[in-house]
Amino acid sequence: VSMTEVAQGGRTVAEQVGPVMRRQVLTYDRMPTYNINRMIFTVFVASLFGSTYWDLGDTVQDLHSYVSIIFVTANMCLIYSMSSVQPILEGRPSFYRETSSGTYSPLVFAITVILNEIPWVCLLATMWTNILFWMARLPSGAFKFFYVQYMNYAFFMQFLGMMVASAVPTLLLAQVLLPLMVMLWMLHSGFLILTSDIPVYLKEFNVVNPTTYFLRSQVSNVLHYKSYFTLPVPEAPIHGAAAHMTGFEGITGVPNITADQFLDYYGWSYDTHTKDACILAGASLFCIVTFVIMLVKVRHIRR
Repeated sequence: VSMTEVAQGGRTVAEQVGPVMRRQVLTYDRMPTYNINRMIFTVFVASLFGSTYWDLGDTVQDLHSYVSIIFVTANMCLIYSMSSVQPILEGRPSFYRETSSGTYSPLVFAITVILNEIPWVCLLATMWTNILFWMARLPSGAFKFFYVQYMNYAFFMQFLGMMVASAVPTLLLAQVLLPLMVMLWMLHSGFLILTSDIPVYLKEFNVVNPTTYFLRSQVSNVLHYKSYFTLPVPEAPIHGAAAHMTGFEGITGVPNITADQFLDYYGWSYDTHTKDACILAGASLFCIVTFVIMLVKVRHIRR
């Protein structure tokens, strides 16, 4: 697509956005391996995990599955983060050449990249939540917040990948750095290691961890619509998490575990789910601002 229209036209940001946006749309349309593969992968993985967690019920095993399936959705968002690196780094040579020649400003490029990714993230998030949520038979009352918060987190991971891509010089470094960051977040999110068990010198890492707020808000939202969970074999001795929640270590015949008891075990609460969503949205805004600043100020290719 020729950029003569931009180079010879108006020089304000608003006048440049239209032509550059049309170019971005055509560029994405000509990358089927980027967009189509993301869609196929999303449908396949959502169907796979939906069949794995098919029709969850009200037993203690199902209670842990409710948390696990949300943890899986958080891991799935890593794919958005990894995939967003590709178009940024592959288009970097032409970006530097065209901005240096005054064809368009770096700010315009950043705006159009962000706008072009929004409908794709919405589509992928919609596909994932509708397939997984209903196959696992999660509480229907939790769907609205589940869908909005998942899309919120998907946007964060997408913009995180774009931010890292704008900050590092090579694709290889970005592909190493992103999984490392996300896996550390998963480890200290309060699920694999309880918040109370995280070492003191890593507590701040848990506080600034976006995955913490995603898991806490999603789990508390889903379990808010479940009243209690029955123990499948009441005559068996109770140990571990179930014993901690009920307070009956080694005692048989404990009938029920409430959702609130389970949330207390992890140190989570339904009362913070709206606050958690706002914090996650703020993290997305931080990634967007950093992405724009890095594109405008940092150049990784020099003569």
